[in-house]
Amino acid sequence: MRARLVPGMTSEYVETPARRIHMWTTGQGDPAVLLHGFSDDGSCWVGTAPLLTARGYSVNAPDARAHGLTPLLEEDDFTAGARVQDAVAALDALDIQDALVVGHSMGAVTAMQLAARHRRLARAVILVDPPLRSADSDEQRNPVDTFEAWVADVAAMETDALAELCHRENPSWAAVEVDAWVASKQAVDQNLFRRTKSWHEGSWEETVLAIRVPVLLVAGEPHLGSVVDEAAGRWLSEQPNIEFVRIEGAGHSVHRDAAVEFAAVVGRFLDRVVSG
Repeated sequence: MRARLVPGMTSEYVETPARRIHMWTTGQGDPAVLLHGFSDDGSCWVGTAPLLTARGYSVNAPDARAHGLTPLLEEDDFTAGARVQDAVAALDALDIQDALVVGHSMGAVTAMQLAARHRRLARAVILVDPPLRSADSDEQRNPVDTFEAWVADVAAMETDALAELCHRENPSWAAVEVDAWVASKQAVDQNLFRRTKSWHEGSWEETVLAIRVPVLLVAGEPHLGSVVDEAAGRWLSEQPNIEFVRIEGAGHSVHRDAAVEFAAVVGRFLDRVVSG
């Protein structure tokens, strides 16, 4: 599969001991690492990247294994630990340390674990609607993989039909966001569903408490699709090193559903804990 054109972003490969990792880059300055959600890819940060480059960041947005242009190798699994390993390998190959680490959904879990376990790599963390649920939630009691059939269905759709679906379900999204979303869905390697997989490794509460740098966690509203449930939100609000914000009217893709509000929240956080 060949790289496509994404406005304002450059397609690059990073060589690591285990694999070539594809990433989208833009900007110059202090490093920011942007980790995408499940079935997205690095280009899905196309709308968020200008927010960071305008503040003097160099954005590095890798494609996770089995996503975008990063391959799923024959011996690969698709566990949380494996995704952290890939992210760390990419940053080491680029000689990046002390980065602003941003993650959405699955990528937010990777960002959490990276910051907790590889402290040299993160100077601050922004988590966008990671899957954080209380122990007694229905999702925790009855874990099912709800993604496989949906991902297969959308990947098989014609491009125009898939774009129409995205527009209809996400009317507030910019056109570049829709284009990136569509392309990312068509690029997912369906073989990942036949591999060992996990979304978290250990207790997410313990992971959060192990992070020693400032954390901003931005969530949408549960009734609109946020996967940070109400109990998890209350717990997060009680932690002194975490700024927890719910944005009204946003669902799971907060940065795309409410781009203006998201930019304002992130800007205030960066002004206070990074630039200040």
